[in-house]
Amino acid sequence: MLNKHRLSFDALITREDASPKPSAKPLIVASELLGINRENLISVGDYKYDLIASRKAGIRSILVTHEGNQEYQNLADWRVSSLREIIKILTPAPG
Repeated sequence: MLNKHRLSFDALITREDASPKPSAKPLIVASELLGINRENLISVGDYKYDLIASRKAGIRSILVTHEGNQEYQNLADWRVSSLREIIKILTPAPG
């Protein structure tokens, strides 16, 4: 499927590699594979288990909001309604 859609990732973690979220293990494994400190990572998700796993791993999180995730939006560091909004979060302010 990755080849068919011409997708590539620097790290791909599946349930065979680590316990599923809300375990922090998938995010910790990804940070180790990438060689990036968790303090320098941001996770993106749309469900509470994404946010819980991020917190457990010490990684900041972005929640992509929708009608079904209103109750746990307060767990996210940032909230966006579309993936395009993430660019604003990742782009440093001038100066």
